[in-house]
Amino acid sequence: MGTIVVKNLPDQLHEQLKRQAQRNHRSVTKEITSLIEASVTAAGRDLPAPLRLKSGRTLTRMELQEAIADGRYAHYKSPDELNRYMDELRADRDEVPR
Repeated sequence: MGTIVVKNLPDQLHEQLKRQAQRNHRSVTKEITSLIEASVTAAGRDLPAPLRLKSGRTLTRMELQEAIADGRYAHYKSPDELNRYMDELRADRDEVPR
């Protein structure tokens, strides 16, 4: 099993990691491993295009995940489910003559 050493980790980030690990009933090491694994796994998938909002701003998959986590889209079970819904909206929008 490999070892990674992170130097100069900001104190605030370390505290956030500790709190998140406690919420997830994990050690900090296991929490970091989980975060890295999720990031690497997500990076390997074919991700949908970012959602472009009416304002012109784009909403990334990471932002969708954060929105689900903070409860704004809690009724969706996963980012994939929310993305399917957004794809339907995009398709409907593209069918409407402008």
